[in-house]
This record gives sequence, structure tokens and C-alpha cells, in this order.
Amino acid sequence: MQSDATQIPGGISGAGSKVSPSETRSVGSFVRRSSVSGKYGALLYRITRWFRPEMILELGTGMGISTLYLAAGSPQTTLHTIEENHERANFSMSVIKRSGLERVKVHRGGFEQKLEEITPDVKERFVAFVDGDHRYEPTVEYVKYLVSLAGDEALIIMDDIYWSKGMQRAWKEIISWPEVRVSIDMFHMGILLLRKDLNKAHLKIKF
Repeated sequence: MQSDATQIPGGISGAGSKVSPSETRSVGSFVRRSSVSGKYGALLYRITRWFRPEMILELGTGMGISTLYLAAGSPQTTLHTIEENHERANFSMSVIKRSGLERVKVHRGGFEQKLEEITPDVKERFVAFVDGDHRYEPTVEYVKYLVSLAGDEALIIMDDIYWSKGMQRAWKEIISWPEVRVSIDMFHMGILLLRKDLNKAHLKIKF
């Protein structure tokens, strides 16, 4: 997909792109510059393979690359992924269909609206990957909502925690919440553990 020249409109709400101010970018450009890298994709795969969640949630499908990593680690688990950009959602749906992963559901629309629609089906023991919007206030609100749905064993992964001052502020605030028992700062990603039997700790790992 890195060489795919198909043009995808990029205009959605949120913080936009640091890479290109253009309203339209090629699939290859999105994959090379905005999709999860192979190293971090493999981490997502290992997390879901180890955790075996009852459900996987993803905010920000993009080209579907991170979706495939998450789903492949636990293919028997239902994965709900939300993408506001309809063209990207349609493209990712075709990619996921070709992969043969049958328990992935792509929701086209805004995060808030689609999260509310999914809420009745959410299992407390979930893995959530938050990779969309990249603004301080919405990021805090989305994670707060996920925490309100979570049981003790839920695990939340935030992407691009140092992408901007707003994302750094959001990360700093979120890890201070009493519900977040352990945070793991891996620079490009941050992991939140909610188990009440864990001692409060903030870890930094060079990954």
C-alpha cells in the first residue's frame, strides 16, 4: 500500500496533519507517514494476543493498518473501529475484507456519536486504541468516556502522546487520574492500566 497513488480526501475535524496541509493525499502517503509503524504495529498485535480481550475498540481507523494488527492478535474478538473520514473508512473496509478477519466492524462517523451507539455492546475487559483528533480537550473526553466504560482489567493505548503540546498536556492530565493505576510512556504511544490492585506508578520505556 505504500506505493498506492489512489487519492483520499483528508479533510476532517481534529488537529489535522503535520505532514501535509493538503486536503487530499495518496493512500501511500497516509500509510507511510500517518499509519502505525511496523514496530508499534507489532506491539499492538502482541498486546491483544497476550491480553485476549472481550472486545477491542479503536478510535481512528485511518487506512486500517493498526486495525489489522489489533485484530490479528485476537481474531476471535469483536473489534469496533471508528473513522470520521468516509473515504478512509471505505478504503479500510476493503483492506479488512481482503484480510479475512471477520469480526471487525468499521463505523463511519464522529467518535462521540459512534461511541454512544457502541456503548450498549461494550465489554468491561477491553483493549482500546485512541488514535484520532489529536487535540487536548477531545482526547481527554474520549479517554474519560472509555474509562467510565471500563472494568479493572481494561487497557487503553494512546497514540502520539508527544505529537503536540495539546497531546502532551492531555497525557499528563490523564495519567494523574485516580482510575489510572499505571501508565507506560513509550514516547510514540502511552499505555494505561486500570487495575485497582496495582500501585500507582508512571513508567518510561525506551522502545
